[in-house]
Amino acid sequence: MILGISGKYTIAEICNEYGITKGMYYKWRDKLFSDDEKLFKRGGIDKQKERLEKENRKLKEAVGELTMELKKRLVKRKYHESEANLKLLERIIELKSEHVA
Repeated sequence: MILGISGKYTIAEICNEYGITKGMYYKWRDKLFSDDEKLFKRGGIDKQKERLEKENRKLKEAVGELTMELKKRLVKRKYHESEANLKLLERIIELKSEHVA
């Protein structure tokens, strides 16, 4: 029997007793209800799987951030290279005009 659901205690009494907020209570309650099938099917939530999923999310975020940084650098490099190419082209034209035969 889950405290608070049985009606024996109010949610406020439970939260005061255990030093938690009502938000935490409802979050935990909802987590229990959403994971109930997992809890009873396997005897509990697979902590290793949760850890791997969390690590996978972090790695995907890191790859995304690095990809964005790489794209920024490539765009910046391309801009600088094209600017350098324009300057070089201008200099070639100058030299060519100075040395016209």
